[in-house]
Amino acid sequence: MDEKLRLRIMKLIEKAERKLQAAQKLYESKMYEDAISRGYYTVYHAGMALLASKGFSAKTHSGLQTMISLHFVKTGILPIEYYEILSRDKDLREDGDYEPFYTGSAEEAESVLEDARKFITKIKKLLRSALAG
Repeated sequence: MDEKLRLRIMKLIEKAERKLQAAQKLYESKMYEDAISRGYYTVYHAGMALLASKGFSAKTHSGLQTMISLHFVKTGILPIEYYEILSRDKDLREDGDYEPFYTGSAEEAESVLEDARKFITKIKKLLRSALAG
């Protein structure tokens, strides 16, 4: 892996980690819909890092879902539950960002935070060998 790609992957993971920290602070402040949004972006940026590790990229959120499914779930690299996290949390983020009557609940925000922690941990584990090489 060339150094430019390695740096891009590392920066995407750092960004995902910052989003997770922000999500946690928003959750603690009872700002649930924003905690959900930042939690989703943890998953989004970690997913983008995973795509980059195989030389892929996505231009949209739906594109990320499709690429993760095609290149990582269907090939057995990533269990389907991680695709489900990406899909579920994307839908909740969209509700929070675009639906005027949706405010998010503590339970939903907590679930997204748990998802985000699980997702980034798995992606970092998968990326260790790619980044070491």
